[in-house]
Amino acid sequence: MMEKGDASYDAGRLDAALESYRKADSIVGVPTTGLAVARVLERLGRLREARDVASRVASSKPGTAEPYLLTEARNRAAALARDLERSIPTLLVVVTGTPQAAPVSLTIDGVEVPIGSSAPLPLDPGEHAYGIVADGFLPIEARITLERNERRRVEHVLVPAAAPPRERPAQSSSAPALAYAGFGVGAAGILVGATTGILSMSRAASAKEMCDGTECWPEARSDADSSKKLATASNIAFGVGLIGLGVGIVGLLTSSPARADKQAAGFTLQVTSLHSGAAVRVVRSF
Repeated sequence: MMEKGDASYDAGRLDAALESYRKADSIVGVPTTGLAVARVLERLGRLREARDVASRVASSKPGTAEPYLLTEARNRAAALARDLERSIPTLLVVVTGTPQAAPVSLTIDGVEVPIGSSAPLPLDPGEHAYGIVADGFLPIEARITLERNERRRVEHVLVPAAAPPRERPAQSSSAPALAYAGFGVGAAGILVGATTGILSMSRAASAKEMCDGTECWPEARSDADSSKKLATASNIAFGVGLIGLGVGIVGLLTSSPARADKQAAGFTLQVTSLHSGAAVRVVRSF
């Protein structure tokens, strides 16, 4: 079995060599067969298993009048075990973002392992898959590749899972009140604007009667000035009235029952000054 294992080892067929060496070791169980098993395991990248076998060989007791070949194999096994102990990579997974009492499950390569301790986990070199699960948090799945002698520390912050949608609160009654107030201000503004406008035109007509061509009586200036002031007041009143109407329209739109299950829209009042007054536009944005 040992000769067959050596032939497979030299040919690079490590799995076949391991099988032959293990058969030989199970028959005689001497340091030379155990050391051969440990060496091929190391070549296969199974460092933890190789360390365990080498440690077993190193701690074996020598027999009476043991041949030097077996003693030398035991000493080499002890040196190999020490080298493998330093070469095995480790992984430390740190999880934050969870309450201290919340249970967190960590699996590496499908095997659940302890989490929360300060001791790094020894793993063989190569790629490893791990996952983190905690109630009420989004699960984490990741892959990591470890090299020989590597000491890796990874940290993950768990994110709470999305909470169920909350019920929409009852619609506020401020929208109808806004509509009433807006229409009230609008009506008052238009009424004042109309009244001052009529008075302005009356004063203008009176001033015109006191003028003949380019000549005017002194009293005409007073009526003309009064007409201009009333016209300005009328324009301002009409502007305020239009703004009030716009606010009322916004109040009606936002209080519509059909909007209960839709996303709220935004409304903007745009007021533009004109030569004879003001213009108001209600712009609705989605």
